[in-house]
Amino acid sequence: MKECEFLQEERPSVLIVDDSKPVQRYVEDPAYAWNRTLDALDKLHETQRRIIEEQKLDAVARLAAGVAHEINNPLGFIQSNLHTLSVYSRILADGSDRMLKMAVLLLDADAGAQDEAAEIVDWMKKVKLPRIRQDIEPLIAETCEGIERIASIVNSMRGLDKANICKKTEMQDLGELVSSSLY
Repeated sequence: MKECEFLQEERPSVLIVDDSKPVQRYVEDPAYAWNRTLDALDKLHETQRRIIEEQKLDAVARLAAGVAHEINNPLGFIQSNLHTLSVYSRILADGSDRMLKMAVLLLDADAGAQDEAAEIVDWMKKVKLPRIRQDIEPLIAETCEGIERIASIVNSMRGLDKANICKKTEMQDLGELVSSSLY
C-alpha cells in the first residue's frame, strides 16, 4: 500500500462549513478538504493583512492629528502676535512721519534746535527709516500668508484622521488626502 492510499475505514471525515451554503457536509475526499483548508488559511492571512494595514493607517492618522494639534497651538499665538505687530508698525510709521515733520520744522527754527533736527534727520538716514517703513507692512503680509499656508496644511493633516478617512458610508483616497496636505 502506498502512503497516499487509504483504506475505506482509514479515510478521515472532515467537517467543512461552506460560507456560501448554509449546509454543513462531510467530505470524504482529503484533497478537497486540504484545498478548502488552504483557501480558509488564505482568507485568514488576507484578513490579518487588512487588519495590520488598518492599524498602520490608524497609527498614521493619530500621529498626523497629534502633529496638527501641536502645530496649531503655537500657530494661534503667532497669528495673534503678527496682528498686534501690524498695529504697532502702523503706529510707529505714523510716529516717524510726525518726527520727520518736526525735524523739518526745527531745521527752519533757531540754531540750537537745528542741531537736534539735523541729528534726527541723520539718524533717520542712517537706519534707513523710509526703507524700513516701506518694507515692514509687506514683510508682515508675507509672514501672515505663510502662516495661512501652514494653517491650511494643519487642517489637511486633520483630514488624515481615521474617523474622517474610513466612514461607513464612503471611503476617501488616502493618496489624495496626503497630497492635499502637502500643498
